[in-house]
Amino acid sequence: MSTDRTASLSHFAFMPVPNFTMIAFTNAIEVLRMANYLTGQTLYRWSIVSHEGGPVTASNGLSVDTGPVECVGQPDIVFVIGGIDVQRATTPAHLSALRRFARMGCVLGSLCTGTYALARAGLLAGYACAIHWENMSALKEEFPDTRFLKELFVIDRDRVTCTGGVAPLDMMLNLIAPRVGTARVTQIAEQFIVEHVRDTSAQQKMPLVARLGSANKSLFEVISLMENNIEEPLSREELARLAGMSQR
Repeated sequence: MSTDRTASLSHFAFMPVPNFTMIAFTNAIEVLRMANYLTGQTLYRWSIVSHEGGPVTASNGLSVDTGPVECVGQPDIVFVIGGIDVQRATTPAHLSALRRFARMGCVLGSLCTGTYALARAGLLAGYACAIHWENMSALKEEFPDTRFLKELFVIDRDRVTCTGGVAPLDMMLNLIAPRVGTARVTQIAEQFIVEHVRDTSAQQKMPLVARLGSANKSLFEVISLMENNIEEPLSREELARLAGMSQR
């Protein structure tokens, strides 16, 4: 996405699906709120939408009120927010709404497992994207025309995809930087007690099972022992003894 288009983003729409991840949603929206607060201007506005409007419940049991998706107009960027069991939570209505936003020319994005909804709608073919490491292997097989990367967030032309947890905070700070400037981004980060803003090169810290795929459990244990003792490497004999394996 060009710097000019990124700088022009001002109306953000968020479309949570049932059982969405609240932390991903709040980390994203709070960056916009703080930007407005610190500048004393309404630089950003946001809408929270669903197919018919009404409350949508997150995975932690809390709900957010939404307006009907047809009433939001044409936002600059739309984020679909996923969570647990996203395959079941994503309905034909969600897919239809995302395709409509795509036809309107909106930038499309996702938080947490919301990337699945974009891919299922056929809107990530030929794109690179990010998704939580827990879902990466399965989606690589289901959507072979999409490149799933290990980065915390990926901006590929008019698609902005992000993993869950606190990563949306970093992603949003990067998105608003062309408009508010790096000094303001630093000020916002300081308000949230964030010492370092991660950029598009930052990668997810993935557990061994996600990085290596299926393998012998004892092998995972050996590799973990090696990684945890980088400064004082264990001998082959010690590794074998601690893992309960032969040296061979």
